[in-house]
Amino acid sequence: QLPFRDGTFDIVTVGLGLHWFDRHNFLSEASRVLRRGAWLLIYDSGFCGRMRENPAFGDWVREYRRRFPAPPRNDEPTAPEVLVQLGFTTVASDRFVHSEVYDLGQLVRYLETQSNVRVALQIEQDASERAPSWLRRTLQPLFFGETATFEYEGWLQLFQKAG
Repeated sequence: QLPFRDGTFDIVTVGLGLHWFDRHNFLSEASRVLRRGAWLLIYDSGFCGRMRENPAFGDWVREYRRRFPAPPRNDEPTAPEVLVQLGFTTVASDRFVHSEVYDLGQLVRYLETQSNVRVALQIEQDASERAPSWLRRTLQPLFFGETATFEYEGWLQLFQKAG
């Protein structure tokens, strides 16, 4: 429950987090705190496991995901009928790909922030020593140069509250 009066805001946004929420509760609260005609913007972007310079990175990603499984979350799209019931109409929806360039150290540090690695570090007492060394040791041969380009897939949805 958001600590705001009904109809307080002109926009509510959520980025990179909807998969952790109880979706129905979040959308109900967003609808409650938005004014008529206000906007709801939801967007997400995730590491899709592609290295432009080396297709073999996909094999590494499969092993990484086996070794560090993702914690439970809701990656399913929100059903349009739920949004209609809550008084929203879809204005725009788009999917996109963007890229980031990392050197080995940057990639290792980024991967250490992912929820699947964070969970492993919390569960296993010695994982904080083993995870970074495994990442560095297994990723290093995949780099053909100082840096590499990694792709992310994302989406965004813009809704308007009926009014």
